[in-house]
Amino acid sequence: MFGLIIFFLVGIGLGHFIEPLQGFDFSNIIFITVSLLVFLIGFSAGGNKEVFEKIKKDKLKTILIPMMSLVGSITAGLLISVIFSDLNYIRASLITAGMGYYSLSSILVSAQLGAYMGTLVLMSNILRELIVLLFSPLLVKYFGKIAPIAAGGATTMDVTLPIITKSSGNDYMILAMINGLILSMTVPVVIGFLLTFAN
Repeated sequence: MFGLIIFFLVGIGLGHFIEPLQGFDFSNIIFITVSLLVFLIGFSAGGNKEVFEKIKKDKLKTILIPMMSLVGSITAGLLISVIFSDLNYIRASLITAGMGYYSLSSILVSAQLGAYMGTLVLMSNILRELIVLLFSPLLVKYFGKIAPIAAGGATTMDVTLPIITKSSGNDYMILAMINGLILSMTVPVVIGFLLTFAN
């Protein structure tokens, strides 16, 4: 994660100080990068047999947790748009709908709505990941063992998986992986859908 933050900061520096880059159209490069990310998510999902076995066993729980996490995030977007009147509901929802998948969601939003919105999406989703990494034990203590899974969003299949497993227990590891996998596949669809209404 910190490596991505460094790349982001270096990109800001290069974009600011190197004039030829300021007018360059990155849309084709962004499209190829996003397409590759989506392909790799699908490839990863197809190769994980344990995930499919768990889905067969606990159908309702495995689907309900990521869906409720997504609904909660979109609802948070609605609340943010009420608090910050200069941010409409669609844009606020784009900020919250990334589900911690900052690399993909920020690229998709930046490509259509510009660097400012892309940066808001990036920072919001990095913060979401950091909250789970730093406060998973507290989330479990006050809200239950599923809380860090719901809060972690798409990050629960990789970056936040170790801390979630440590805080919630080994029994929740596969559930966290499935949650992250489902949300990782859902994020590009939801972001793409919201972008069709963005202005």
